[in-house]
Amino acid sequence: MASAGILTTRAEAAGIEVLILSPWLDDFNSDLRTLGIQEFEAASRAQFLAQDFARFASVATTDTR
Repeated sequence: MASAGILTTRAEAAGIEVLILSPWLDDFNSDLRTLGIQEFEAASRAQFLAQDFARFASVATTDTR
């Protein structure tokens, strides 16, 4: 598995902006279980660029059944 540094360098070389997301607690699973979906979304939103959050949030809430 490649390190985050190597992946960041490769992404930036390809013109991709890299943002490192951080969980509030131990990990994102703990965040979701502890905070619940609405608080998890609000806590995560601050780490995304506005246009990216809108795009990813709409994908995440699409019913895939």
